[in-house]
Amino acid sequence: MRWVSDEPPPSQENLAQRGTLSTPGALGERPPSSDQAFNDPKAPYLLPIDLTSLRPEDYLHYFFRQVFKGNSLVPLAFGKESRMLDVGTGTGCWAIEMAEALPNVQVYGLDLQAPQDASARSHRHNHHPANYHFQPGNVLKHLPFREECFAFVHQRFLLASIPPAQWYAVLRELMRVTRPGGWIELVEGGTVLLDQGPATRQWFSWWEALAARSGLDLSRSSHLGELVQQVGLTCRSSVIDLPVGAWGRQVGLLLQRHMLTVYDDFAAHAQYSGIAPTQLQAVRTQLQDEWQTRRSQARFFVVLAEKRRPGSP
Repeated sequence: MRWVSDEPPPSQENLAQRGTLSTPGALGERPPSSDQAFNDPKAPYLLPIDLTSLRPEDYLHYFFRQVFKGNSLVPLAFGKESRMLDVGTGTGCWAIEMAEALPNVQVYGLDLQAPQDASARSHRHNHHPANYHFQPGNVLKHLPFREECFAFVHQRFLLASIPPAQWYAVLRELMRVTRPGGWIELVEGGTVLLDQGPATRQWFSWWEALAARSGLDLSRSSHLGELVQQVGLTCRSSVIDLPVGAWGRQVGLLLQRHMLTVYDDFAAHAQYSGIAPTQLQAVRTQLQDEWQTRRSQARFFVVLAEKRRPGSP
């Protein structure tokens, strides 16, 4: 795994002064290696026993919880009346775990609708802690919260839900509800795979064309840091390159499984767009060998933005 940042992380002394959530993945500590993240028996966060039973969004949640060695990368310090928001909460895994870890913090999960039943959540989340609250809403329209009410706003993997022309407005909304001194964390993927082969290039070409027909831009993730700065936030932008395939051992195999699931979901829609099922299957059969022989890496983008207090440097 490779972690690249455009700005040095703050010193451990500065983090200690600010206070951090009790996870070793706070900003300023280098993320673990692939093997360390998934094979360390002392790791504080364990994967569910049966990953195959998880929805794709929950699978990705547990995957990145291991990569980050926690649920957040920002330095967090909360008072008893603090609140945090998870935008696009989905099944609620991230928000519920944060509520369990921080019982004195009110955690809000926002999405178009709540999960319909307990089976939509992981086996650990068949109940809600008292400090977890689901709020129906659409970030593309308006967040149903007053200004400056959250100490931390979290949003990830909404690239395929936000049209390019609306990213600025979405980020303005996230900033509006974040209090001075609070943080916003964004995590996105996209169609950046290092050492692509012909099968991967064909898939991404199809995928980007299909997304464009729906008014989406899958390359937008690589410009998130610039967009965040445009709305007036101070931010640190980083990329994480993770191995895909058996060459990357457990992390590579887990990410390969996720990417093939994404491909299958894409293929189910693409066959109605004039792409022959035989073409789709031919590309799929080549992907695993291609990722293995080329030692491909998937790139993910992380933006950590702080809303500075008035008068702060």
